[in-house]
Amino acid sequence: MPNLLYVLQNNQEFIITSGAYQCISIYNITKNEFTDYVYPNDEAFEWCEGFCPTHFLWQDNNLIVYGSLFNGPPQRIIIYKPDLNHLSFDNVTFEDNEYVI
Repeated sequence: MPNLLYVLQNNQEFIITSGAYQCISIYNITKNEFTDYVYPNDEAFEWCEGFCPTHFLWQDNNLIVYGSLFNGPPQRIIIYKPDLNHLSFDNVTFEDNEYVI
């Protein structure tokens, strides 16, 4: 299981983790809402082709997710300025990552 990441955004508290091996799970503590997201989309989860997170980092208001596609090489997704209440993958960089956390 990846690390738990605490983030404060717009006066709301969030925990970012992974509830299933292919999910980015965001728990809005303030609203008591838990939502799973799959990169690149929900259909990838059904085919076991979703991104499997291993570590989360919050840096300069960007969410960086380390992991890999199923049985793939180390990679990372940088999600720029995400809205943690409604995570989307519209503004992301997906890249290989030689450094494994």
